[in-house]
Amino acid sequence: NVVEVRVLGALCLIDQGEADWKLIGLNTNDPKAPFVHDARDLQFHFPNLVDQIREWYRVYKLAEGKPANTYAFGGE
Repeated sequence: NVVEVRVLGALCLIDQGEADWKLIGLNTNDPKAPFVHDARDLQFHFPNLVDQIREWYRVYKLAEGKPANTYAFGGE
């Protein structure tokens, strides 16, 4: 399925020493989509979601025995 999303921001993950950009988007059919236009709106309407996304990308490869990822730009 193809889902139309609004890109709200990006995180620069450092994955095994290389930049790996992750886009954060919102389904345009989400009931809150008319109110969410950027990362600041996302934080307001979905509190802690960006922190949860950031943490998941930081640790998701630990189960494979790989080290935790870090972020460029302090994770902003």
